[in-house]
Amino acid sequence: EDPSRAAAVEGLRGRLARAEALERSGDLRAALREAEAVASAAQELADPPLLAEAGYARGRAALGLTRLAEAATQLEAAYHAANRIGHDEVAMAAAVDLVAAHRGLAHLDVAEVWAALASDELARAGDPSALTANLLQSRASLATDRGRPAEALALAQEALALRQGPEGQVHPDIPQSYNGLGLALHALGRDEEALAAYEE
Repeated sequence: EDPSRAAAVEGLRGRLARAEALERSGDLRAALREAEAVASAAQELADPPLLAEAGYARGRAALGLTRLAEAATQLEAAYHAANRIGHDEVAMAAAVDLVAAHRGLAHLDVAEVWAALASDELARAGDPSALTANLLQSRASLATDRGRPAEALALAQEALALRQGPEGQVHPDIPQSYNGLGLALHALGRDEEALAAYEE
């Protein structure tokens, strides 16, 4: 492999890491701009793994900005690009996020299809905890939307259990888990427990 090309690819991966850091800090617009710039450069390098990674980063940032149609388009492209080359990490993550994107678009049947596909992808990888928790949370939201609060509660409880680390460590998505619990409990008429969950 050409050393200068390899160095360029690694440099762009460093920029994707920066885009992820920007996303985590809440600067989603900057994260999207960075991911778009990397995607453009990756296109010139014709590097398929990097293209899949950049497409996923674009989709994630768009999802965070609730640009849902754009997110779904980018994430689906990233999923298929990753799947073609066996880039399982990106394929799994994209499939999980597509559940949330299509649920947000009220494409509930499509979201259910992606949930089943994501579940299969994660099972083959040994159910990595972070992605599995995200999928469980999205499936809980889907179950709530479908009018299945008991199922939603069980799924939200599973997601919360995976996100609760050692004492003193707080997972950034814990509030989302408690919110999901609250919604399911409220739908079951257990309003005092729902309020307690919302207040966590």
